[in-house]
Amino acid sequence: MPYGTTEFGLSKAVGVSKEEAKQFIEDYRKGNPSVANFIDTNKDTVMKKGYIEGSYGERLYLKNAKGYNWRKNTNHRNKNWDAIAEYKKSTNFIIQSDNAFMLYYSLVNFFEEVEEKQLGIELIATIYDSMYIRVP
Repeated sequence: MPYGTTEFGLSKAVGVSKEEAKQFIEDYRKGNPSVANFIDTNKDTVMKKGYIEGSYGERLYLKNAKGYNWRKNTNHRNKNWDAIAEYKKSTNFIIQSDNAFMLYYSLVNFFEEVEEKQLGIELIATIYDSMYIRVP
């Protein structure tokens, strides 16, 4: 289940009532407490600091979410939708940026080996998590 999924979005996506979707989300969070904790900790950090920081020190500033108490503002009419979107971005940022760094570090190590062994493999381009490599 994607992080940041709401009962409204899930109910529309899979064709169930909002109550059923809400129960599914609650069950998912109970069954996966480390995932729930990871997402909630990210939100708390953004609420307090106004940014989220990846494992390698990179930051994403989220001005709308800073100070917006996602734990207390549950009434539909009082929601700050820009802040809620930024909370979703914060979790995505951690996952995507850490994965990107791991991929790039792996590429650097790989191509150091390629150069050392003179294999003639060329890295033509990288786009997100894909790469175009020319092999002789």
